[in-house]
Amino acid sequence: MWQDFFPRLFTTFTENSQMLWDGLVMTLIVSFGAFFLGLAIAVILVAMRTTSGRGPLARFGRWFVMAYVTVFRAIPDAVVLLLLFFVFLAPFGWPVMWIGIIGLALPDSAFAEETLRASVQSISPDIMNAARDLGASRGVAMRKVILPIAFRKAIPDLGNLLILTTRGTAVLGFISIMDLMNTVSTIVSRTMDAMAAYMLLALMYFVVITLMTIAIKFLEVRVFKVKQTTT
Repeated sequence: MWQDFFPRLFTTFTENSQMLWDGLVMTLIVSFGAFFLGLAIAVILVAMRTTSGRGPLARFGRWFVMAYVTVFRAIPDAVVLLLLFFVFLAPFGWPVMWIGIIGLALPDSAFAEETLRASVQSISPDIMNAARDLGASRGVAMRKVILPIAFRKAIPDLGNLLILTTRGTAVLGFISIMDLMNTVSTIVSRTMDAMAAYMLLALMYFVVITLMTIAIKFLEVRVFKVKQTTT
């Protein structure tokens, strides 16, 4: 079994390189699309949950965010995808790629909201007060002062969320998206060589996640100047 493993691995890669490339591109499109859509939703949720309003609309907004986060942190990504595909979106003609992006973005937004809210709450109230003293409204101060600081503080956790989202794309095959995982499964069904194909899949995920980790670390240290903690 192992004697001719590397020739089989090379053959599997060369004979299916275009399929593998297409699957990798789809994986990255869905993972980055889901991450940034989830981040945009999370910003709205944080604004709703941290509002200081006392009216019924503000109270309803805070309740809604807490319920939203509770629901999407509890339901597995695969179940969210299946619900969107079979119940909520596909019956109305939504493209399957967008169903995949939205299906991963909803759980992402719940986790990102918790991360960003913790970052916002860790910022000294004096910064908000200083912005208000300079004439900025609370909304402007939040958008131009507080959120940029919160994003900078949350970069390590958000980077981990992007990596988890990319790994989580392996469930896209449940709704027939030809991502990397589903592509390799198709190759296995055709070649009947599961060992070489799945080892190639593991290698490709390893390379992609490693490069992504290096890029995130570069952004942390060189671009956003996030201080590294030592233990």
